[in-house]
Amino acid sequence: MLGFGFFSACWLIAVALKGIEGSKRCEKGWIDFERNCYFFSHNRVSFKDAMVSCHDKGGAVLELQNEREEKWLDLHSHIRGYHQGVWLGVTDLQKENHFVAMSNGRKPHFIHWAKGEPNNHAGQEHCALYWLSSKAWHDGSCNRKAHYVCKI
Repeated sequence: MLGFGFFSACWLIAVALKGIEGSKRCEKGWIDFERNCYFFSHNRVSFKDAMVSCHDKGGAVLELQNEREEKWLDLHSHIRGYHQGVWLGVTDLQKENHFVAMSNGRKPHFIHWAKGEPNNHAGQEHCALYWLSSKAWHDGSCNRKAHYVCKI
């Protein structure tokens, strides 16, 4: 007899994968979620390379809009094994400790920093990442390698 945990896991995976097949709005390789399309990277790259890759695909590095989208990102990141963080389109490169969205240069209306973050460790952390282990945001070196998600 299968337990409740098995059915819960199946339901979560079905929700996460919703839109992969048969999506009329998103191109092949993109996932539909709440009227947006998302592309999950296969490689880890620097923040700059993530921005360029998303731009080339017609999108932008993911800027989380709410807790629901963040939980959806967390689930997809676990499924894909993104244990080294996921780039977010938020940075303080222009002014220290003044994190802004890359899309419009404004303070994001949704933020979820981990306790003690952002901390600009060693004066070298200016780009935001979502960390699976803390289920929250951290600032990191923009040169580090991490997975990324593009959003249209």
